[in-house]
Amino acid sequence: MISLDGHGPAVLHLFARRVTGHLHLHGAGELDIGTARHLVEVVETLPVVDLEQLCLDLTDLSFMDAAGLRALLTADTVVAGRDGGLRLTGLRPPGPPHARHHRTGRRPHRRASP
Repeated sequence: MISLDGHGPAVLHLFARRVTGHLHLHGAGELDIGTARHLVEVVETLPVVDLEQLCLDLTDLSFMDAAGLRALLTADTVVAGRDGGLRLTGLRPPGPPHARHHRTGRRPHRRASP
């Protein structure tokens, strides 16, 4: 397990395992401005053989912001630059506004009625 502490309370845990010769990284926690660069650093340090088919499972990701999305795009560029492939699994759309409020502590924006 790799624990990536971000700025403030943000933490991203990565669990690595091999499945049929491919490396699977299972992420849990937050992929945000505080942890995003750490994910990219981990991918950049992987041996080329692990990048042939890298699977990043985000099922247990509790939060992702724009910096996290950018980290996924950068990781894909790194892997492709080494003639590998990145597969993302476990991505899901955010829940309804009340669920996002519960996770983030922020109130949803309300539209003004005419």
